[in-house]
Amino acid sequence: NPKFRKQRKKVCALCSDKEFALDYKNITLKGLMFMPPYEEDVTKNIPYFKQAAALFYKYKNDTFNILSMGMSHDFKEAVMCGATLVRVGTSIFGERV
Repeated sequence: NPKFRKQRKKVCALCSDKEFALDYKNITLKGLMFMPPYEEDVTKNIPYFKQAAALFYKYKNDTFNILSMGMSHDFKEAVMCGATLVRVGTSIFGERV
């Protein structure tokens, strides 16, 4: 997916900038939030989740330790790929009106 690759390059550039956190003293990065393209067949998102997890684990440390990925329809696949936080509001509250 070309759009994903373009965004991934931006994220990699941000993560590889070792001075980023030092430039913003009031900001502490806690982790990475990722959303793949919507797919009815959630197994198609597994490669995206794996790529996001690989990027996250490359930079994970004591404070950067949250990998948020997966929503109500694909959280199981996200957890299998390493998510530490999932967003399941639709499962709890129902569809938006």
